[in-house]
Amino acid sequence: EIKIMSTKMIMSRPAIILFGDSITQQGFSAAANSGWVGLLSNAYTRRADVLNRGYSGYNTRHAVNLLPTVFAKEMNPKSTLFVTVFFGANDASLPGEREHNQHVPIEEYEQNLRTIVTDIGHKLKETPIILITPPPLDEHAWDKYCREEFDDLSPRSNEQSKLYGERVKLVAKEMGCSLVDSFSLLGG
Repeated sequence: EIKIMSTKMIMSRPAIILFGDSITQQGFSAAANSGWVGLLSNAYTRRADVLNRGYSGYNTRHAVNLLPTVFAKEMNPKSTLFVTVFFGANDASLPGEREHNQHVPIEEYEQNLRTIVTDIGHKLKETPIILITPPPLDEHAWDKYCREEFDDLSPRSNEQSKLYGERVKLVAKEMGCSLVDSFSLLGG
C-alpha cells in the first residue's frame, strides 16, 4: 500500500531562498564541504528548505526579468526565513566585444539591485534580505582558462569586482538589508 503525503506536510518547513548567478547555482557541490549552498542546507537540516534559484551566466539585468517567476505574488512572507541576493560576478565583467558579454554598467547594476530588493520586499514583507558582494577571483587562473578555452584574456578583474561590491554595500545600507562581504571574507 502506498501512502501519499499531504502537501501541507511537505510545505510545513519555512524556506530559505537563494537568488543568484552560477555561484549560487553551483553552490550544491558533489565534493564534501565545498559548496556554500550545500553547507547552508546542511546547517538548516529539518528546520528549513533551502531553495536554490541560481542561474549560471545571468547578471542583474536577467535577474530583474526573472523576478515574477522566482518570487510569485502569492508567496507567504511568514514561511520564508530569509532571502539571499548574490549577483555581480557577471555584471562586473569588463565591457567589450565578446560573444557572451555579461557586463552591466555599474549604475545600472546598482539600480537593478534596488529593483530586486524592492520587488522581494513587496512580496515577502519583513523577510530579511541578505545582499552578497561579488567575490574576489584568481585573475591568473581565469586568464589561463580563458586563453585555453576562448583564445582570449579573462574579462574579469578584482578591481572591478571590488567596485561592484561597494555598490552592493551602498544598496544594503540604503535599503536596510543585511550584507555578506564575500570579497573581503575570501581575501580580496
